[in-house]
Amino acid sequence: WCLCMASNGMLAHHPETDEFAICANIKSALADEGTLALAGIAIAGFAAHERLVKAYKSGDGVDWGENHCLLFSGTRRFFAPVYEGALVPNLPEDVRTALEAG
Repeated sequence: WCLCMASNGMLAHHPETDEFAICANIKSALADEGTLALAGIAIAGFAAHERLVKAYKSGDGVDWGENHCLLFSGTRRFFAPVYEGALVPNLPEDVRTALEAG
């Protein structure tokens, strides 16, 4: 997997030590809360892979609350720019004022 990620520029491979590192541009994209990076969602999917395959095959499904915690933060990171850029500016003034006041 790491060699595959290195071949597409997501990771840097150091053959002399056989170690991998996240490339600077990828690191900054994953660290920036304003990006649409899906890191949390992807990591949550990998963490729950076996459970998701079992649920898919059995048809039982997975309860929302059983998902890995990174799914929730990843979902927030993905949708936050949409909410902040499109939803919030179009709220009625009194609703926006009440929300900003807490």
